[in-house]
Amino acid sequence: MGQQPPGFGDPYGRPGGYGQPPYGAAPPGMPPGAPGEYTQLATGVPVKLASLGSRFLARLLDGLIVGVPMTIVLMIIWFAMAPSPDEIARGEAGGFGVVGVMMLMPVLMAVAYVIYETLMIGPRGQTIGKQVVGVKVVLASTGQVPGNGKAAGRSGVMFGPYAVPFIGGLYLLLCYLSPLFDSTRRQGWHDKAAQTIAIATK
Repeated sequence: MGQQPPGFGDPYGRPGGYGQPPYGAAPPGMPPGAPGEYTQLATGVPVKLASLGSRFLARLLDGLIVGVPMTIVLMIIWFAMAPSPDEIARGEAGGFGVVGVMMLMPVLMAVAYVIYETLMIGPRGQTIGKQVVGVKVVLASTGQVPGNGKAAGRSGVMFGPYAVPFIGGLYLLLCYLSPLFDSTRRQGWHDKAAQTIAIATK
């Protein structure tokens, strides 16, 4: 019979046992955390969940990385497609127009975010913002990176509805806040759809 791997104590906290650590407990050798700070993969390996603060900070950084360039592009599109004052004065404000540009903005922004998160999280588990703050997205079953398919589904659930005028922004805000609704694994709606969790790497 092989030796039991380190880090797996008695399920009731008794020393010298061979069960799994209590659900949400810190692995041996690590400082004890608050309830819900740790979880276990389906393989039984304990992992530390990323804090909601670090996830918010990562979102903020990624928002700057994607949002600033996209805002510049959208402004260029705006000025290129919006009618000039002379056209408005002559009643020739046809074409795509201001309303069309405003409808196009959230669509392009949603597409940009889905592409960015899919290409970064799929093979690496991290966007640039997540890498800076120490957050990684992994499969809840194995702890491996999600791959492009799962990452595309995850980002699609989060940012796809943002393309819908007026209500898309409200949905995105609720999706950002959805990890608050899960006190055990801090899974947002997008995490549950892709069967992922966000863990701390620092």
